[in-house]
Amino acid sequence: MKIGIIGLGKIAQTKYLPVLSKMRQVKMVALCDKSISLTDSVIKNNKLEETIACYSIDELIERKPEMVFVLTHEHYYISKKLIENKISVCVEKPLCWSSCQAKELAEYARNHGVKIFAAYMKQYDNTFKCLQNEISKRGTPLAVNITCYAGNNKKWCDSLFSIDKESLEEKKNTKQELKNAWDSFYANDLMGKTEGRTESQLLLQLGIHQLNLIKKLFGNVEVKSVLSSHNGNTCTINTLFHADPGISISYSLVPMFSGPWLWEEKYEIIFQDSLLIYHPGCPFLPISDAYLEIIDGKESLKKSTISMGMIDPFRIMIERIIDKCSGSEKDDSVLEAIEDIELVEKILISGKIE
Repeated sequence: MKIGIIGLGKIAQTKYLPVLSKMRQVKMVALCDKSISLTDSVIKNNKLEETIACYSIDELIERKPEMVFVLTHEHYYISKKLIENKISVCVEKPLCWSSCQAKELAEYARNHGVKIFAAYMKQYDNTFKCLQNEISKRGTPLAVNITCYAGNNKKWCDSLFSIDKESLEEKKNTKQELKNAWDSFYANDLMGKTEGRTESQLLLQLGIHQLNLIKKLFGNVEVKSVLSSHNGNTCTINTLFHADPGISISYSLVPMFSGPWLWEEKYEIIFQDSLLIYHPGCPFLPISDAYLEIIDGKESLKKSTISMGMIDPFRIMIERIIDKCSGSEKDDSVLEAIEDIELVEKILISGKIE
């Protein structure tokens, strides 16, 4: 399968390229970024053919890839153009910035006879699969608490990875383009709500993973209450969900920490006589295992831990997406992505800003 990548930043260099370059069933035909220096250095440092360099989406399309991984900030317009040219796409989360756009892309792909995938790597973590199995053994939990202390600060993160970067001027222009895109998004009132910009960015860029896993674990959820509070430069979002049969789920997103070692994502599922605590690990640290703690109190307090070691969920996800793109197996990731964005919109509409 002929593969292309558009957007050659950190996620492309540290996750997608290392996996795709080792897959025998794919051939890289196009690497694209509007930064000429970044494109050239990524190709050189990964010892790839210079001929696969592209500096525009039109140039990438000329290479006739069968599938393109869209790893940029703005997904909708790029994906739409690729689909127009009969190219399947895999889009990093969030699929789009509104459910309207996401539904349109899904319909567009169907009408053009190509496939579209949403990249949610966390659900491919094998330790998460263990959590699902343990929950199914125990029945209905009494309560669920989910907390994510996360952040969007890239400065400390860059030093952890040996990555190529665009020039400072190009980076400045990219940030301005992203700001302009968000301004346009809110000016068009795509979600029926023009306030809560900080909340929507946090939920779409950081919280979307937790919302996806909540639905994976407990099915469709109803938003019962939302409290969003601002303290200086920090915005905290607390949401209470209800899931059948009678499960109360508390979810807190707190984007405040000074380094990746303070990233903490924790899922506590409380049963009558046991407690499950799932730690997905930090996505920014080179070594950070996911693990599951099981505390059983039926007879005496007993604690056990399950860790799946260094199994990379990115690798598993990419391999399965490639298989689904080349085969006839159905993929529901886009439907999930649309539902996740709809859930974000419900949270925003229900939110109380203080």
